[in-house]
Amino acid sequence: MAKLDLKAGRSRRAQEQEILGESRTVIITRWTSSIWKLLWLDLLMYIFSYMLISVIYRYGLPQGAQYYFENLARFCLTKLSGLPLTFLLGFYVSLVVNRWWNQYTSLPWPDTIANFLCAVKVKDGEEEKARL
Repeated sequence: MAKLDLKAGRSRRAQEQEILGESRTVIITRWTSSIWKLLWLDLLMYIFSYMLISVIYRYGLPQGAQYYFENLARFCLTKLSGLPLTFLLGFYVSLVVNRWWNQYTSLPWPDTIANFLCAVKVKDGEEEKARL
């Protein structure tokens, strides 16, 4: 990997292009397990739906309907504050940690396997050594 030469007169952008290639999007599209590849469709749908609701609210609804929509938004905000997000995330994190711990404890330790193999694989006449 090329080192960044900060003392040279080149700009930061030119140095990044030298390392990353023509643009950053090229590197993002090459990643096989990129978070952007997993979330781009959801993000696009969220932005589109937000913009659609915003345009309908601002230009498609009369003044009275805008008032009712604002009341609906306030009602949803009060109901959202009923269960804190940190409380729900605590359950999720405990579930993930519990699954990880179960997998960790199910893995055999190398010394247990080595002792077992030492006891199984014995040369003739060295049975006493294998028992130790």
